[in-house]
Amino acid sequence: MGEKTGRIMLRLGCALLCLVTVAVCKKVPVDIDYTNVTIDLGEVDLVTKRSPRQRKAATIMVTGGAGYIGSTMVLMLLHQKLYNVVVVDNLSRSSRGTIERLQQYGLQTFVELDLSDTQVLARVMSEHAVNAVIHFAANAFASESIDMPLLYFHNITQNTLSVVEAMEHAGVHTIIYSSSCATYGSLDPKFIPVVERAPQVPVSPYGAAKKASEDVLRSVYGAYKSNKRQLRVAMLRYFNVIGADPETRVGPVLRPELRRYSRVSDACLDAAEGLSSGMEINGVDYLTPDGSVVRDYIHVSDLASAHLAVLEALSVAEDLNLSSMLIYNVGAGQGYSVKQLATACQAATGVRFPIVEKPRRQGDPPFVVGDPRKIYAELGWRALHTNLTESLEHAWKWRLKLRELDGADQHHHHGGNMGGKAKGQALGRLLRGAKLV
Repeated sequence: MGEKTGRIMLRLGCALLCLVTVAVCKKVPVDIDYTNVTIDLGEVDLVTKRSPRQRKAATIMVTGGAGYIGSTMVLMLLHQKLYNVVVVDNLSRSSRGTIERLQQYGLQTFVELDLSDTQVLARVMSEHAVNAVIHFAANAFASESIDMPLLYFHNITQNTLSVVEAMEHAGVHTIIYSSSCATYGSLDPKFIPVVERAPQVPVSPYGAAKKASEDVLRSVYGAYKSNKRQLRVAMLRYFNVIGADPETRVGPVLRPELRRYSRVSDACLDAAEGLSSGMEINGVDYLTPDGSVVRDYIHVSDLASAHLAVLEALSVAEDLNLSSMLIYNVGAGQGYSVKQLATACQAATGVRFPIVEKPRRQGDPPFVVGDPRKIYAELGWRALHTNLTESLEHAWKWRLKLRELDGADQHHHHGGNMGGKAKGQALGRLLRGAKLV
């Protein structure tokens, strides 16, 4: 073992030991230390070998491109002015208004299509000469998956298989898959912070469906490689996505029937806006610093930039006729409890909303913080938006912008059924939180 490798392993061992102590003794979680991580890509570091002037325009298909993460990714691709973008979305959980906003920023091609229609999907890929697929489209609420597990296996695993089959028919050889830290499940403290080689034992159907999709991609990649056929696969395991585009161009649009399953960051903003009676915290008796679960929050813009870095690496591999399999955790490497999130949300919005303590929720591991040093070491990527309050401010400003774009009535058609008085109170809170009144 080289001296540099030894130092990195020693620091990793120390970090693991510290975080085991956190789980047992309730100390404050330790942030990931990047000090001795050097950017040494080896065979993976192909990005610097090609300048933008050498690059031919590529066509990227983004499935779920009208969704929360997908729309942010599309916006970033369009901003690069190096890619033609094809968005495929069935709009079952997203908004046509998002597509219209993306068209204002240069989106040319949108296809309303369910991914289960493999033949049509393959035809779209062929007609638009797609070079790579970024596959976001999926239902994404772990608690909903416990109520409707079969829906999740159809929507996630079966549709991923459909995408891969369509790629084979159309001759597309590159895919970036939107996976999840939910594939890890509830890990032993010795695996915290979570590294990519940690055991994958999901505790929810959502996590199991994501892992099954990873298994499909891994198996197909292995079969292609043994037959000397090219395939480039990247699987990005996200942690808890938060925030919105800092320039308020796109952001989450949550349907009212899904609000009870929504992300914890959405729940705190709902409480601030007056769409709920308060923010519920599920479980306050965990062995964590304040009794609530600890999570790693990644800003949606950082998540999109990680995809961009991976796309570039796979594009260069394509230029060199190489196959590649990349697996990365994508998180900030910092742990915050749900109670800390609630406090940050109150600061971001200026609203002191009620906090309601509830029993534990099935499938919630107590402590999940990712170790993103692999993607930093190999691709030079790291999260930039690591201030929790600032990330929540971006999401809050997006809610204000959504009202501006759609009007109060239309927004609450998507965001909940409220009477006129309640709408006025909620709008007042929004404006006070934004310091506009």
